[in-house]
Amino acid sequence: KEADAAVHQAKARGRNGFSIFERDIDSSSGDSGVGWHDRLKDVLLKNQTVLYYQPLVGLKGQHEYIHEVLLRLPDIEHTVITPGAFMPAAERFGLMPEFDAQVIRKAAQVLAEMENREVVFSLNISEHFFAKEDIPAFLEEIIDTNHVLPNQFIFELPEPHILRNLDKLRPIFAELSKRGFRFAIDDFGGGFASFKYIKDFPVHFLKIDSSLIEHLTQDSITQVTVRSIVEVAAQLNIQTIAKNVADEACVTLLRDFGVDFAQGNHIAVPSSKLSKASLSTKKRGN
Repeated sequence: KEADAAVHQAKARGRNGFSIFERDIDSSSGDSGVGWHDRLKDVLLKNQTVLYYQPLVGLKGQHEYIHEVLLRLPDIEHTVITPGAFMPAAERFGLMPEFDAQVIRKAAQVLAEMENREVVFSLNISEHFFAKEDIPAFLEEIIDTNHVLPNQFIFELPEPHILRNLDKLRPIFAELSKRGFRFAIDDFGGGFASFKYIKDFPVHFLKIDSSLIEHLTQDSITQVTVRSIVEVAAQLNIQTIAKNVADEACVTLLRDFGVDFAQGNHIAVPSSKLSKASLSTKKRGN
């Protein structure tokens, strides 16, 4: 659990390199007691989760407008709390599936209000969410109620979480993929076994591990690794996403390598508002 908490904290800091309020958890704030449990349950009960969005830019002229949906909690004086502060407690108390469900519902409502079928939301979902038996029925209810399309949803799970639940997740992902939902493996390429399982695993996107992207412009071995990931993914008809892109030099390399999408604060910082490009796109026919 400590390792998972460290991953969430690192991911939160990497995605949020801008000025935003973030409360740290310590022994006095309730991480080891009921304080955070009661606070998190109250947020869920009152439906107070806050959605932030970070757009991806297509490097091949794609017409989809993909946004990663990032979970925040409300705090005092119109500030928000980022995942590095509350997610370890949410995981400890077994509340992540409830947060996942609430985020999915809210994301569907936003998509329905936009009436724009070219906007796609990519959501970070916990491995525990897919352990529930009623997931297909839950997602179908979301689709039917909000009149949105399954392919407007991409569900992300970090590669370490997928690897330790591979046999359980494969049939669930396969069933939901047939219904039109899409899946992304986050933090892909951080280990050496990555290529072994994706040949027969139902996945549509690989989000290349940040450690590779951060050193891409300086390290030739990293460039070979990223190019190999892109080439294998293309052979398997899987699209690739580079996250934590820091500058235009990196974007240029990624485009040369054939990466499909780029994401990072250089492109756009997370915001409570959707990008203007996605809002201005005309509605596509059903």
